Amino acid sequence: ILASRLDRATRQWSPAVTVVDREEAGRAMGVRLRRLGNPVGWADAQGRLHLFVVGTGLGGWAASRVVHLQEDTTQPQGRWQARGILPLTPLVPSSNTSVLVRTAPMPLDDGGALLPVYFELGMKHSAVVRLSPSGEPHALQRITPRHDVLQPTLVPLSPRHWLAFHRNQGPSNRLAVSATTDAGAHWQDLPDAEFTNSDSSVAALRTQHGTTVLIHNPAERGRQALWMSDTTQPLEAASWRTRSVI
Repeated sequence: ILASRLDRATRQWSPAVTVVDREEAGRAMGVRLRRLGNPVGWADAQGRLHLFVVGTGLGGWAASRVVHLQEDTTQPQGRWQARGILPLTPLVPSSNTSVLVRTAPMPLDDGGALLPVYFELGMKHSAVVRLSPSGEPHALQRITPRHDVLQPTLVPLSPRHWLAFHRNQGPSNRLAVSATTDAGAHWQDLPDAEFTNSDSSVAALRTQHGTTVLIHNPAERGRQALWMSDTTQPLEAASWRTRSVI
């Protein structure tokens, strides 16, 4: 896993440096890792940087684990120390397999965050892990009872009203959507969005001006095209404006 830093004043990126490799992470965890992927970064309430990375072993991506690392500021090259494997498998906590990360955490008022995760061994489902202000994992919570969605992307509409956009492996070829109105304590499914987004993840954000921006794959099959859609009223299908990116 490599990292670069952006100087916002000059808008220049620093040269990329290695923050962790599979051998180093595997030794720290006491497990054999074949690959590292899907890095997700987060700054906690004290400004300390955390990194959540999927580590695969035997069984590939479907039997992977989430490795939690924290930046070691004593190292000149910004190396990261492995804190452990997130305990994310409720029925078999010692295995912690087949729960993955992919998208950015949602900051919470207490300085913690909700980390989006998903389970994909056999039946698929989306969930969130509540992180303390220091990065300790607490409750694992399902977002939806559906068994055909994964890779949730969280977007805030207000401090307590959020949307979750899911990769949808169901028959509709549409983007799956869930919502919470109490900052993630409870979730409910909404009708699938109008966007064709066949079995693909999305990226989304909320701008400071209140616009929700969505990057998605519009094709009925495949990912050969990339579109950007935006709106100030994401729950109204007719309000979205869409343009091609690639």
